[in-house]
Amino acid sequence: RLVTSLDIMAIVKMVSDAVERLAPGNDLYILIKGPGGFTLAYDRAPVDEARQVLSLEGTLTEMAVSDREHKYFSNLLDYSVPVLPLEAAIASALMLPLQYEEEMLGVAVLASAQVDMLRPKQVDSLRVITDQAAISLKNALFHADIKARALTDGLTGLCNHKHFKSILSKEVKRYQEGMNPLALLIVDVDHFKKVNDTYGHQAGDEVLRGVAEVLRSTVREGDLPARYGGEEFGVLMADSDQAGAYLIAERIRQTMEGTSFPSRSGPIKVTVSIGLASCTMDMKGPSDLVERADQALYQAKAKGRNQTVVAGTVMEPEVKRPEPPKRRRTESAEALLKKYRPKA
Repeated sequence: RLVTSLDIMAIVKMVSDAVERLAPGNDLYILIKGPGGFTLAYDRAPVDEARQVLSLEGTLTEMAVSDREHKYFSNLLDYSVPVLPLEAAIASALMLPLQYEEEMLGVAVLASAQVDMLRPKQVDSLRVITDQAAISLKNALFHADIKARALTDGLTGLCNHKHFKSILSKEVKRYQEGMNPLALLIVDVDHFKKVNDTYGHQAGDEVLRGVAEVLRSTVREGDLPARYGGEEFGVLMADSDQAGAYLIAERIRQTMEGTSFPSRSGPIKVTVSIGLASCTMDMKGPSDLVERADQALYQAKAKGRNQTVVAGTVMEPEVKRPEPPKRRRTESAEALLKKYRPKA
């Protein structure tokens, strides 16, 4: 069953159950390797939310990972080197790298406040379990990558158009049921064809990646930026009224105005035009919201570009300039994506 599982947390749970049967009463830590380092997935209990990324530098666990082999320390009372960068009294520890062929996937650490926690046969059995877990973990990570590719834009890493439309549809329905404010920004890179013609398509791709980074860094936590198509991007803003959404739109526009993107021919500067629309009860569905944001974007282009236009208005709305209001909802963008992720 362990080898066939494609759910990472299910694998973690099965490993913990097997370890508890073989070596009960000890503390288990499971770390999964990712782009930013090793993520703590099990800290004496499953860690599914707000996972902690740990640096293994200067630890005994780093030694095991670097040497790509298990290491058992039966008595650590005289050691000054920590097992993990965690506050835990550890007198003996077993480090088991989770490795598939040449790829390091993670590491499992079994620890105890007592010396000599394991017998040699227990160590051998635990190695068999983690070897099987590594195969399962590789399969799970592979399938998770396939799922992520289906939901994200390959160039920018943002949510792709298809998945964005799916989430937009659900959020509009949520608005219609509960009247929670909902706003949509459509962001278009001005004169993008000229960028491609002047600097080449590779430089154009770098500009699009840069725009995506600006969106990530300027929207609020929980706002969902997406690659809408070509040089167009969307930002879905749940629980945001028109004034708050306008402030964010202007923050995006002004940040873009002051940003340069490097290229072989020198720095590239671009501006963006933004159309903003808010959900209203007369809308029949998400297409109405998109159409209004599109119309506002068209007005922004017609008025000279590098500006934000709110649907249904000609002039900028009169708003105060404090920081945008805090969200009433605590969901992060990652949580929003997870909430609406299609089931396998």
